[in-house]
Amino acid sequence: MLAPVGLLKACSVVSAKLNYPRLSIFLVAPSREFKSQTSVEMTRIFSKNRYLDLGSDFTIHSLHGRYRERGMDRKCLMINDATLLFASKKANTKDRLVNALAELLSESKYVYGDRVNPKLTIEARISVIMNMTLESYNKYQSTLIGSTFLERFLTLFYSMPEEELTEFARKRDERMSMKFGNILSLRNISVVKVNKNYKKVLIDYAKEFSVLSVKSFNSCNDTVNAIVKSHAILNNRDYVCDDDIEILKITEKFLSNPFAPNESKIIKFYKQGKTYTDICNLLGRDEGYKSYISRVIKKAKERGVVN
Repeated sequence: MLAPVGLLKACSVVSAKLNYPRLSIFLVAPSREFKSQTSVEMTRIFSKNRYLDLGSDFTIHSLHGRYRERGMDRKCLMINDATLLFASKKANTKDRLVNALAELLSESKYVYGDRVNPKLTIEARISVIMNMTLESYNKYQSTLIGSTFLERFLTLFYSMPEEELTEFARKRDERMSMKFGNILSLRNISVVKVNKNYKKVLIDYAKEFSVLSVKSFNSCNDTVNAIVKSHAILNNRDYVCDDDIEILKITEKFLSNPFAPNESKIIKFYKQGKTYTDICNLLGRDEGYKSYISRVIKKAKERGVVN
């Protein structure tokens, strides 16, 4: 379960070097299922000039201060525990952080003013990796994070099978003692070419990602391109090939929100022209389920997933 997650995080780290689009990961999983461990291992594989470890407690002012001074441009910002980060901040401080990260991801620039700093500006091309528990995601997704923030991330959900969880825990000390060194010596690639034969394939995957994640096609199209391009860079290539397409197949199973397992099914049926009654029947639900279907379709329309 964790191998694809680790690979996608590695893609996010190297994607910070891309001119555009870049890949940011919002990882959601139950508590104590090694979300942070996958990030720790990323920091041991890559040289420090590729990422900034922000930990779980920072503010706009620290981003503008010590982290900006250390150089944020073309780096991956690693946030170990977004649950702790958000829980430790007042509402307006959390909002500023969310807005800053969202604007940096979309515009590579954030401008903020208050009484202390009349005009605070951060400019950097970044990718971001954030970890959050399932419980906190359910709490924050509508009240704090919002679609405009999450649109800029590839949101991944997982829950480890019990046998794998036990095995990973058993070998944790062994994994922590492994000597990685800077084993990834990568070419300095910022532009990756996509052959015209792959462009339709990527568009089809973007449409599927849009339904599964309930995010706009344009957002998913950027994500899909960022995944294959950053995976190519991991393999020291400046062009996309079949191997890069394979990771898109692997990623699909991590896109559906376990708190709303029928969302993507409802949207698929709706796009096929099914009525609300048809969808109720196909999902084995009674007529009372139509109100939920209506809410799902409304959200899908607001996010541009369906017309």
